[in-house]
This record gives sequence, C-alpha cells and structure tokens, in this order.
Amino acid sequence: MGIIKKKKTKLALVGSSAFVGTLVTAASIWYLSQAKRTNSVNLDLRDPQMKIQKGDLDLNNANPSVTDQNIPKIIKIVDEVKPPEPKPTPTPSIPKPPEVKPEPLPKPKPPVVTPIPTPVPKPPVEKPKPKENEEIKVTHNKRKINIFGVDVEVDVEESAKRVYNPSDVQKGITNVKPYYSEIAFKITNVEVTDELIKANMEHAKQGLNHNFDKSIKDLPEEDTEKFKFKEHLRNNRLWFEKQYFKFRDFINKQMQNDNLVNWFKEEDKQYYWDKIKPMKIESIDDEIKRLVLIYPRLDMSKFNKLSQNAESYLRKGLTASEDNVFINENGEIDSRSFSPFPGSNSTFERIRRDNEEKRVFGFPSKIDDWKRAPDTVLQGNYPGWTKTEISPNNDERFKDLGINNSDGIKIHELKREKEEAGKLNKGIVITIDFANEAGYQKTRQIIKQLKEKNIDVTSYRFLNVGKIDANQKMGEIVQELPDTLPQLEVFFESTNTDALKYLENKNIKELSLITTGNSLRDEWTINPFALKKVEWVNTVDYNVSSDYSKWQRIATRITFDTIGFDQEDEDKGRINDGLRMVYFVRNNEPFFQGGFGPGLSPDHKEGENSWPLGLDLSKIKTRKSLRGLIFNDELKPSNGKRMLKRLTLYNNSNVFEIDAEELNNAQFDGIMITQQPQMPRTKIFFSNHATRNVRVTMKKGQMLTEQGYRNLKILLDYGEGLDPRQVKSENIPELVSFLQNHGLIVETSSEDNEYN
Repeated sequence: MGIIKKKKTKLALVGSSAFVGTLVTAASIWYLSQAKRTNSVNLDLRDPQMKIQKGDLDLNNANPSVTDQNIPKIIKIVDEVKPPEPKPTPTPSIPKPPEVKPEPLPKPKPPVVTPIPTPVPKPPVEKPKPKENEEIKVTHNKRKINIFGVDVEVDVEESAKRVYNPSDVQKGITNVKPYYSEIAFKITNVEVTDELIKANMEHAKQGLNHNFDKSIKDLPEEDTEKFKFKEHLRNNRLWFEKQYFKFRDFINKQMQNDNLVNWFKEEDKQYYWDKIKPMKIESIDDEIKRLVLIYPRLDMSKFNKLSQNAESYLRKGLTASEDNVFINENGEIDSRSFSPFPGSNSTFERIRRDNEEKRVFGFPSKIDDWKRAPDTVLQGNYPGWTKTEISPNNDERFKDLGINNSDGIKIHELKREKEEAGKLNKGIVITIDFANEAGYQKTRQIIKQLKEKNIDVTSYRFLNVGKIDANQKMGEIVQELPDTLPQLEVFFESTNTDALKYLENKNIKELSLITTGNSLRDEWTINPFALKKVEWVNTVDYNVSSDYSKWQRIATRITFDTIGFDQEDEDKGRINDGLRMVYFVRNNEPFFQGGFGPGLSPDHKEGENSWPLGLDLSKIKTRKSLRGLIFNDELKPSNGKRMLKRLTLYNNSNVFEIDAEELNNAQFDGIMITQQPQMPRTKIFFSNHATRNVRVTMKKGQMLTEQGYRNLKILLDYGEGLDPRQVKSENIPELVSFLQNHGLIVETSSEDNEYN
C-alpha cells in the first residue's frame, strides 16, 4: 500500500509540474512578443527641421531617431500641473546636495597627480628612449701626433663617455668601476706631407724584408748532396708562401716584357739574363725558388712610391700593416690591410690601457707585443716585474701557517723593476696546487689565518682546479677569500666553475680564468652574478693559436660563450637582471661578448656587439622554458634582442613533461636561432642527456595555441635526442586532435607517474 501511495504522489507531482511548465511557457511566449515590440528599434529618417525648443514633450513613447520630430506634448499633465507652477522645484533639486558633491570629486584628482612623483625611478627608465634617436655626442679638434718620427697635424673626433642608466646602477648590475672600450680618438683627416710619405714607405719596407735576407742568405742556389731546396721548402712552406705573395704580382707582370731587369742592382743585371730568364716554371715551388734567387738582387731603393690605395688610407690616418705589405704589379708599395696611427687604434689602445691600469701587476705594451705568452701565464710572471720566492719557515708572516715543501703551496714577492708613483710596486702572490691533496686540504685554513693576522695578500693563484676530481669542492675556499682582493687567478682543468658564484660580494680588481685544456668549449659556463663586483676580467692574455702543437700543455684564458643561473637566482626573481647585465649593461666589456667580439662602437651601440650564445638553466628544477625571460633591451629598443644557439634545461627522466600553458609562453620560437644554414646546429639540451620524448599536459586547463605549437615544434626539432615527428600527450581528445592535425604522431596516456 505504501508503495502505491508513493507512486500516486509521484504521478500527481509530475502532473502538476507539467501543468506549471505549460503556464510558464505560455507566459514566456506572450512576454517575448511584447518585448519584441517594446525593444525594437524603428529608424525614421526625415528632414531635420524641428528641434526641441521647450521642455514640454512626452519622451516616454518617443522612437529612437536622429531627429526630434513628432514628439507628443504632455498636454493633460501640463494643464493639471499648471497651478503648482513651481515645477522648477525639481530643477533645483539637481544641483542640491548631489551638485555639491563634485567637490569630493576633484579630491580624487590629487591622487592622480601624486602617482606622478611616486614613480621617480621611472624617469630614468623613460629618459634613455628618446636619446636612442639622438646622435652620439662627439667633439672635434686638432692634434699633433708623432708618426714614424714625423710630427703630423690631424683632425680628430672623440666620443662622449658611456653613462650607466640609474636603474641599472640601483640593481647592482653595472661595473663597480665603469669600464670604457672606446678610449681612442678617431682621425678624420691627416695633413699628408712628403716627409710623412717617405717615413711611411720606410716603415712598410720593413715588412717586405722581415728577416727574408737572413733566411735565404746562405741557401745554396743549386741542390747539393746535403741540401735539397724542395725539401727545405716543404719544411718551411707557410713562411715561404707568405714572402712569395708579397712579390708575386710584381714579378709576373715585370717579366712579361723583361722589365724586371731594370729593378735589379747594376752588378746583378746580367744574372737576370743568365739565370732568371731561362728558368723553367712549372709549379708554385718553381716560382718560390725563382723569388729566392731574385730577391737579394733587387735594388730596394727603387721601390720609392706609395700606391694610390696606400696614400688614400694614409690621409685617413691608416698606415700599411707590416705583415701584409706587398709590391703591386707597377712596383708600388701597397698593403692588404692597414693599421690606425698610434693613439687612434681602438683595439690596441684598449689593450694598452688594460695592461697598464686594469692589471694588478701592470706593464707597458707595444703594438706587436701586448699579451703574456702561455708559459709566462702558467709561471705567473709579468714583464717589468721580478719574482722572488719566500720561504714560509723563514718569514715571520707565514711561519705558523704549517706550510711544508710537499704541500704544493708557493709564496712569492713580485717587485716592479722601475717604481712608478701612485701605482702598486710590490705584492705578495700565493700559489696553491689543487692537485696536491695535502695543500688543498690546508687552503681554507691558511686563507683564514692570513685574514686574521691582517697580512695583505695581493694575489691568490689556484692551479689544477678539478684535475683530480671534476667536482672538487672549491666553494668553501672561495667563500673564505677576503672581501677585497686585488687579483685572483683560477686555472680550471674541468668545466665545472660553480664555485665562482661565491665571488658575488667580493671586490676583485682583476680576475683571470685560465685552462690548459680546450678554452673554447661550449660547456664553459659562468653565473654572471659571480662577476658583480669584479672590475676587470682578463681577456688580454694568450688565447689559443695554431702556432702550438695540440699535444703541448698551453695555458690560455677561457672564452665563456654560455651563461648560467642557479635555483636561488630563480627564487630571488633576478635572472632577468643577470641577462640584462651580460647582454646590454656590461656588454661593452670584452668578457661579456662571447666568442665574436665587439662592434664598431661597443660603448654606445651595444646591439652591434656579440654576446654569449648559450644559456644554462639546468640547475633550476622548476623551470621548463624561457617563459618570462627578457632578451631585448627595454630601456634602449634600438639594441634589438639577443638570441640563443644553445639552451640547457633540467630533466631527470626519459620524458620531458611540459604543460600547454607553459608552451604557449615558452619563447622557444622567438629566441632560439633557427635560420639556415647552421654551423654548428642550434641545440636544446637536457641535463640528464637521456631524454627521448616530450609529453604535453593540460593540468592548468589551458589549451595549446598556435604559438604554443610553434614553441613545441622548436623544442622537438632542436631538442637533443628527440624525434621531431613524435610527441606524447595526456589523453584529452581536444589536445590529441590538435597535435595530430599539425602532423605529429601522438602517443596518449593518462598515467603520468612514469614521467615524474
């Protein structure tokens, strides 16, 4: 019975619900038909002759129109209301208290004005923008300079000093002691005199000789039992070919009509007819042999005219480069390259200044001798300085440090040979071999004791860092270094430079980063914050050359073409500050220019300088992409943006998982260099070097966009070990369909534990 009752009750409820629903539907239809009438818009276009001239019109039933015609007057209401003529009373009610309230309205205006003073930091950010369209300020004047012993008047142009943006200074990403690359003046015109031309020619002739006389003087003219010319040539081919190309055009042209004989010394003219003319020339070896016979018989005094090309460069303040001087086919002195006058050679003047002022143990430079050789770097020697070893046991300052002869720790005093007022003239250098376990274990304690005793150490040199163990702990030692240190030299034997990050708050005048291995490896990475208070990173000393055998142990400065950041940089939200420091703020310094060097105006046109092409984010486990990173100069847009050839991301699985929302903002498409051809190819690396797939998820609920797909495609195309045609995906039909429609082979799964 209870069940039947319940059933009847349910039927009654359903029936009543249906009846109510019918009523609601009918009411809705009637309402909509009325609403359609009342809410419809009628457009009535007429000649706009009439205008509202009085306020007695009934606007309630007026049709929306561009004119105000046929609006009915409120006849009845006007008659009834006429006795209480004070109909104006509503009018005053408008300005009543509400009208007085406009006074509070102006009050909010002051807050609108006050924010303008509040962003006081922003004016510096805004100011540089208009300046980028202005020309770099230069001054013009005349100078007298000495060229090859001749006083010459020249017109010169000098650029204004580079100025840091206040916001960059506030962030601490500028050099603590501003560095200027453009310190040379630019010569715009030279008063060319006969005396200058003659001096320039004599200078150029030195390049023609270059020990050629001495080298061929004792060579037999004919082969003997002990001497074979072709064998001698084979052993010294590069040198002989260099000399050959200095005279090739001249000899070939002048021999066509035997005019070459007129360039011979008087006593050697017959030699031309007897030996030179009859020579059989079948190869370049024969031509070189002929030059060897011709050269000592040429009358060098007859080469007394500069080519038009060389003279035009002379007027611009450029002289023939000794190494590239040659005699053209007309017998005129010319050159394949030209060097600026002293004082106007921007590269040399910067190096000269760095050697004399930026180095702790400074020395003067010559145009052909300005860097320390590899063995000098390894030994810690400097031109113009004498080095004396100090025995720790015989010196009160170092007696109680516990240094033994077998510890691999050496103490030296360097003394300037000729003292200079206002400059460092002597200093203490402590060299520690990290490959010596006994000395390595004592290092931190020795540094600590020296600080406690207030003993001034000018330089610490750490040798063989990472030689025994690539992950050798050096961080604690670096942290123990004094807060102010004139010089630090680190010789790395592995590419692990992590410990340098502890230099961040240490004031260092000169930092040298050296290796005896391959100094150009892409893996050399540095955290830019390590250099925050470093005044100068040594980029002058020896840097690789084919002059040495690959088997020789050569000490050379490291070229850092990759920068990297740590998890703490991400946590502090300062990665963009580090990028800005390297890419734009300190980009006029050679160290921050990667492997390709400066543009023509490194101080003022930073966008033309090169930059490190690699970025290592593998120490940041939370970062999956370039999202939120700034690669353009926001304060000076004309500098353009920096792009990457190498990127390293963290991953600890064979699958790299990334969310669609992250991909939409990943920036791979805009920042990774994809232009073809590529030598070497752009690469995206994963820290585990074992990643084989990418898995796209939608955990954040956002669908992959076209931009997101382009970023994904760059990741697949350039990711190390990835198949560019294949991708894994969450089993979400919309996402799977999107990826398949873009031509990708999609493997789906809802379980993602295996990817974590």
